[in-house]
Amino acid sequence: MSAWAVVVIAALAEGFLHYFPWRLALGGRQLPRPAAYVLGVLGFAAPYAVWLWERGEVEALWALVAALAAAGGVVVGLYGVDWALRLAWERKEAVARERQLAQMVKGHEQA
Repeated sequence: MSAWAVVVIAALAEGFLHYFPWRLALGGRQLPRPAAYVLGVLGFAAPYAVWLWERGEVEALWALVAALAAAGGVVVGLYGVDWALRLAWERKEAVARERQLAQMVKGHEQA
């Protein structure tokens, strides 16, 4: 496979992934962002990885796989951190609302 074939295949893959009817395929749900990132990266990295493999560039291929795995792991991990922080913030807001409501009810009962 030539370098130009890698470029064309990657471009076609990205175009396909961009316009694929994900909501239809997923029963009306959106494709989760981490999954969209993974698919987007695979769209260009897979043809490039095949090209490296065909050329016998095993060390470069492993470096690519390691870099993609590390970067992907960080992104997915940070989505987990964001989720936990959002839950903590929502809980804090809910507790504050409950306190405020309790004060309003208490003030109403005393009047």
